[in-house]
Amino acid sequence: PDLRKDLPKEIVPKQKAKAVEAGNDDDDDEDMDLFGSDDDSEEERLISQRAKAHMDKKKAAGKVKAGKSNVVIDVKPFEAETDLENLAEEIKVLCFPGLTWGAHEFRPIAFGVKKITIITTVLDDECSVDDVIAEIESFDDVQSVDIVS
Repeated sequence: PDLRKDLPKEIVPKQKAKAVEAGNDDDDDEDMDLFGSDDDSEEERLISQRAKAHMDKKKAAGKVKAGKSNVVIDVKPFEAETDLENLAEEIKVLCFPGLTWGAHEFRPIAFGVKKITIITTVLDDECSVDDVIAEIESFDDVQSVDIVS
């Protein structure tokens, strides 16, 4: 129900009053979109296409540098009697594209148990650190593998 019909004509603006009298008042609050459209998928698609085209152009020109990550990994054995030197060499034999092994050292944990701390460099586009960790965890002597930094 439109309550403006009952108001004096001085209160309702003239154009509105004419529309109300003619029954053409289609001023619904539902038509007003205060926060913008929720359908931004077309705009997002265009933005992602432009970003992809820009990166492809940079790659073609050779201006994009490959991202490298230096990762420090802690490998904890099940027992204190585990041959850590042999285990470290087995780990360093793992070969993934974009993975380079660095130095390793043994650090005490508790009760005579030591862990292996290994430094590695990973090319982000070619190798996943998660894949390397999953492979190390598959060894029989390994209890857990943690990324230190």
